Amino acid sequence: GESDGESNLSGDSIVVHWTLSLCMVELKGGNFSMDDVANSKLTEHDPFTARCAVHCLALLALEQNEIFPRKMLELNIPQTMYNYYYSGQVDRATGESILLYFAETLHGDPDIQHTMVHTLPNIIDFILSFHELGFSKHTKYRCFSALVNLSRNREFHLRMQGHFEALMPTIHAHLQQAHRDDEWFATSSLQCGLLCELESGQRATPPGRARRRRR
Repeated sequence: GESDGESNLSGDSIVVHWTLSLCMVELKGGNFSMDDVANSKLTEHDPFTARCAVHCLALLALEQNEIFPRKMLELNIPQTMYNYYYSGQVDRATGESILLYFAETLHGDPDIQHTMVHTLPNIIDFILSFHELGFSKHTKYRCFSALVNLSRNREFHLRMQGHFEALMPTIHAHLQQAHRDDEWFATSSLQCGLLCELESGQRATPPGRARRRRR
């Protein structure tokens, strides 16, 4: 009910504020002021506690309620998580949780995607980093699913097509795997869907331009 929603939102605010206090790092790649830079040095924190906080945010990103991603954007959580990932002070498990957080958040509505992509211009390269880092099959699946969602947004077709060469080695490596379980087939389906979306985007009429009729 409404009271449950308010309770969940209150709990969400506590978690995200706690994470911000743990993981403030030097800003990188987003829109920020000099005051932001001055106040964003990495604070003293316990790595295990930070890992737990990041994992909590990754789990919250799974929630279907639109309140959670919007609240996290208001609190600048994506930028903080992104910066923390590149701070050189995260272990492998925390880094994978951060990547999962972004993959899940990019499954949000177009407004969420727009804000994430324009605030963090390198986010597609960031999502693709799962391959070279050798993260789990589940992480690979969710990252490809996030890329499919982005490719279905006409606003990002050209940006996604610009990453075509980076995508192909990852897809090729997956298709060459000898062990093929249900997760392999599920990921392969996503890869085919992604390639189809990119191909259809190349054929689509650019926004604002009408096709000339043949006479």
